Amino acid sequence: MILMAGGINIFGDASLAGKDIDPEQILTEDPDLIVKIYAGKNVIGNSGVFTAPPQEEFAEKADEMLQRPGWKDLKAVKEGNFYLNTAFMSGGLGKMIGAAYMAKWLYPDLMTDLDPDAIFTQWMKYQGFEPKRTSLLSRTCTGLMTMRADDNQEKRDLAGDYLRRARRKNILLAVLLLVLLVAAIWAACLGVAQLTPDRMIVTWLPSFSGMFKGVAPLDAKEQNVLLMLRLPRIAAAVIAGAGLGIAGSGMQAITGNPMASPFTTGLSSAAAFGAALMILFGGFPLWMQKGATVAAAFVMSVICAIVVYTVASYKQLRPEALVLTGIALNYLFNALNSTMQFIANEQQLPAIVHWSFGSLTAVTWSDIGIMLFFFAVSFPVFMSQAWAFNLLDDGGDETARALGINVKRTRLLCGGAVTLLTASVVSFTGIIGFVGLVAPHMARMLIGGDYRHLLPYSAVTGAFLVLAADTLGRNAFSPTTVPVGIVVSAAVVSCLEAEPEQPVTAIIAPAKIAASHLLLFLIFMSPFSLLSCVFPFYRFIYYIQLFAQG
Repeated sequence: MILMAGGINIFGDASLAGKDIDPEQILTEDPDLIVKIYAGKNVIGNSGVFTAPPQEEFAEKADEMLQRPGWKDLKAVKEGNFYLNTAFMSGGLGKMIGAAYMAKWLYPDLMTDLDPDAIFTQWMKYQGFEPKRTSLLSRTCTGLMTMRADDNQEKRDLAGDYLRRARRKNILLAVLLLVLLVAAIWAACLGVAQLTPDRMIVTWLPSFSGMFKGVAPLDAKEQNVLLMLRLPRIAAAVIAGAGLGIAGSGMQAITGNPMASPFTTGLSSAAAFGAALMILFGGFPLWMQKGATVAAAFVMSVICAIVVYTVASYKQLRPEALVLTGIALNYLFNALNSTMQFIANEQQLPAIVHWSFGSLTAVTWSDIGIMLFFFAVSFPVFMSQAWAFNLLDDGGDETARALGINVKRTRLLCGGAVTLLTASVVSFTGIIGFVGLVAPHMARMLIGGDYRHLLPYSAVTGAFLVLAADTLGRNAFSPTTVPVGIVVSAAVVSCLEAEPEQPVTAIIAPAKIAASHLLLFLIFMSPFSLLSCVFPFYRFIYYIQLFAQG
C-alpha cells in the first residue's frame, strides 16, 4: 500500500508482517508518516461484518506507543502524521481503500480531489451496511494526547469491565471443576456393588468413623472393584473427554470450520485400521495383544496425520486443504477397515467391531498415565496459541498474518498436538465420536468464543460428556455394559432428532442444537450429583419414600 500510494518504505521490504524490526531504524530514519494497523481486543468471529474497535481502545494503544523511547520526538508524531487504523485497510479488497488513505496522508496538497472517506462509505453501502462513521481514520496521536478526563475514565471503566468478566469466567470454571469432581465421586458409587461415600470414609479415614456409626467399611472385594475397575474407568473418562474436547476446539480454530473435530483428518479410521491389522496379523501372545493393538493404532494415526499435513503443505496448509485431505484419507481407511472385517474369521471379527465402538472397560492405570502425559504436554501448546486462534477466527489468515501471527507454524504446532492427544486417547479407548465436535459448542454457549477461556471450558465439558455417557452405559442395562462411544453417539443423535423440523440456515446449527440439549441435561444432573455426595443415592430415594408415606 505504501508503494501504491507513492511512498517509500523505510524498511525496503513489503513482507515484514509478523517479523521483529529494529526500533533504532525508526528513530534513525525519522519517517514523515507512521501508520499502525490495530485490530482491537474484542473480536467477532466469522461475522463477516466490519467492526472497528472503540475510540477508547485506540487511545489506549496510542498512549502505549507514545511511551516508547524517542517516539515523542519523531517528526511524524510532532506534525500529527501518526495514524491508528483498523485491520480492514490491510486485508482483502480493503487494501484499495487503505491505499487511498495512504495517498491522502502522504500528499494532501496533491490529492485534493481524492476523498477516501467517500470511497469507504460507498464501499460499505455496496456491502449492505450503513457505516456509523464515514472515516477509517480514528484520531491522530496529536488529538489523543489531548483527551478529556472523561475519556480516561471511560477507558478505565472498559478495562475494569473486561477484568470483571474474565474473573467471573474463571470462577465459573472453578465451580464446574468442583461439580466435575462431585460427579466423578457419584459415578464411583454407582454400579453392581453398593459403594457409598460414607463407607469409603470409614475404610480409608478411620479417624472419622465416629461420624458414621453403624456404617460398615468396604471389604477386600469391594476395594478391588473401586480401585481396579471403577476409578480407572472414571479417570479415563475424564481425561479422554477433556482431551477430545480441547482437541476439537483446536481443530475448529485452525481449520476455521465449526463442524470440524479431532477426527476430521482421518485419525479415527486410521487408528481402527491399525488395530484391525494387529488383531488379524499380529500373532502376539495373549498378554501382549492389547499393547500391540494400542501401539499399532497410535502409529497408524500418526502416519495418517503426517500424510495429511504433508499433502496440505503444498497448499500452504490452508484450512480447506486440511479438511479435504482428511476426508479423502478417512474414506480410504474406512474402505481398508471394511476389507479387514471381510477377511476376518469369526473370532477376529467381533474384536475388530468392538474396538471401533469405543469402550473404557479395559483401561488400566498405566494407560491413564500415558493419556495424562500427552494431555499435560498438549494443553500448554493449545493455550499458548489462544490469541492466534482468536485472530484466525476473527479475520482469517490475512488478518492474523498482518498482526504478526505465523499461521503456518500455528497450524503445524497445533495440528501435531491434536494428533498426539487424539491418537493417545483412541488408542486406549477406541473411537468416541461427537465429543470433539459438540463439547466446544457447549463451551461457547457458556462463555463465548474467546479461546483463552474456550479451550479449558471445552476440556471440562468434554470430560462431563464422556463421564455421564460412561456412567449411563454402565448402569442403564446392568450387568450388561454399553460402550461409551455408542452412548455418546446415541445421545447426540437423539438431541438432533428431538428438535422440530425447521429450515437450517447455517451449517453450525445441528451442532448447536445437540450441544444445547446436552448442556441442559448436564446442568439438570449437577444438583443431583451434589446431593448424592451428602447422602448415598439409594438412601436418598429411601428417605423420599419414607417422607411420602408419612
